[in-house]
Amino acid sequence: MNMTFVKNSFLYYLNNLLESLDILEGIYSRKKWIFDPLSYLRSELKNVKHEIEIQPRSYCGMVRKIVVASTTSYIITPTIETSNRVIRYFRDKKDHFLRVQFVDEALGKVGSSNDTVNLALYDKVYYTLHHGITIGDRHYEFLAFSASQLRDHSSKYADRMGQCFSSTRAIQRLPINDIKEIPDIVKNGFTFSDGIGNISYSLAKKIAYELDLKTIPSAFQFRMAGYKGVLCQSTTVKENQVQVRPSQHKFESDHNVLEVIRGSKFISAYLNRQTITLLSALGIPDEVFIELKDLRVRELDEMLESEHMALDVLQRNVDEYRISMSLADLVKAGFLKIMIVI
Repeated sequence: MNMTFVKNSFLYYLNNLLESLDILEGIYSRKKWIFDPLSYLRSELKNVKHEIEIQPRSYCGMVRKIVVASTTSYIITPTIETSNRVIRYFRDKKDHFLRVQFVDEALGKVGSSNDTVNLALYDKVYYTLHHGITIGDRHYEFLAFSASQLRDHSSKYADRMGQCFSSTRAIQRLPINDIKEIPDIVKNGFTFSDGIGNISYSLAKKIAYELDLKTIPSAFQFRMAGYKGVLCQSTTVKENQVQVRPSQHKFESDHNVLEVIRGSKFISAYLNRQTITLLSALGIPDEVFIELKDLRVRELDEMLESEHMALDVLQRNVDEYRISMSLADLVKAGFLKIMIVI
């Protein structure tokens, strides 16, 4: 068969289909070789007409993405993500937004470095940010960084722009009278309330309902207008009101929709290097930390031999996503005994 004929026929047929984008995205997601593209296209057209389009939840959206390396770019099919303030505001133009991820040739994370190894990649990053990206007949220009990118590569201006792109759940618009700015708690030159505001119980209860939480968290990470930080439950705040502080104000905005990133959760507390260094400098003997370390190592060793110890350790050290509790359920079901026997 003439390959030029197949190519031209395929492209002509594809160009005249309203469903062509859906079909191409389906081909990409399946990641399989197609040896007769024209026949495949015709068969897929029949399937597309009978498929029911899956609508994401109200707080989610389909976001397009492209992965950029120094020598090539990978266009990714739209994926469901929790939306942000900008996407919600321009929901009728969501296809005009493109998430860009920069990676090295091994698809790994890009870090800051003074080495010359990544110069080609840095040039690609600069070129992309300066000139934008063209896909088909649409040209995308740089708008802002996401919050995750700012953790490692931040500036004050970029941080303010990225605040609007945090993945959030919009709860409700608050009247200006329900938003009160109160002073920060400052003592001896230190701001003890830095980034911490207050929220009423009734509004916290509504947030818990919107987030489908079983309990009402005591604090929430939030975005609202030009404010960001944490809101803690307070009995002094009435009705559906919030109290924010000057330390939480980052820029001017009249977008008074309360947006929540997450609520507080119960997790176990651990000593890390910074905490140990501080405690040691304050006079805690090194033997205390060594004994705690030895105790934990013994517990980990005994977990593989004792079902009781395994359950005790897992249930005492509950992580944020409660994976340890799922592992505890496996131990109760006899999974550890099977491992020991094998």
